[in-house]
Amino acid sequence: MFLELARRSIALRPTARLVSVGRFVSDFSSAEDDRNQLKKIIDDEADKAEAQEAAADPKMSWQQKGIRRTFSPGLFIRPHYWSHEHRFEKQRLFTSQPLVAPGSREARERDALRHFGIDPLYETSNTTLLASFITEMGKTKSRIETKLTAKTQRRLGKAIRRAKMMGILPQLSNPRIAPRQPPRVTLPRSS
Repeated sequence: MFLELARRSIALRPTARLVSVGRFVSDFSSAEDDRNQLKKIIDDEADKAEAQEAAADPKMSWQQKGIRRTFSPGLFIRPHYWSHEHRFEKQRLFTSQPLVAPGSREARERDALRHFGIDPLYETSNTTLLASFITEMGKTKSRIETKLTAKTQRRLGKAIRRAKMMGILPQLSNPRIAPRQPPRVTLPRSS
């Protein structure tokens, strides 16, 4: 496909030619003409690719192709097509969170802070990072939810407590959820 586009683009390059009057006229086309020509080439290639894809797999059903099924008189429809299971996706069962924190090996693999070498104690003033480990009520999330190693979780808790004591994080809420107050507008005094 790329080679074909390259060949076509060579044919589209501007050239100068001699007109009978004796002047040189340039075949430069406008940017819009070039854009339309390129769009036409890309659309043609996309149509060819779609046609090849449809022809390559004749066993693909109308459902997989994303086409609506057309009904006509005398068409036989299997009864299970009208069943609830066939027409709607099954809902996934709700899986509850585990009751215990991950093991040390799993926690080491999943701990994003450890993976990127981030020490939570050095990120005490980073409210965006710390807010992702705080619940709506301002409590530190447990290891079950954070999936951090025990060491990182301890250091994270210490950093959150420090940030709360310094006033960087609110005591009883998550700064991401707290409504932001609009900026105060002061009107000029008229004399």
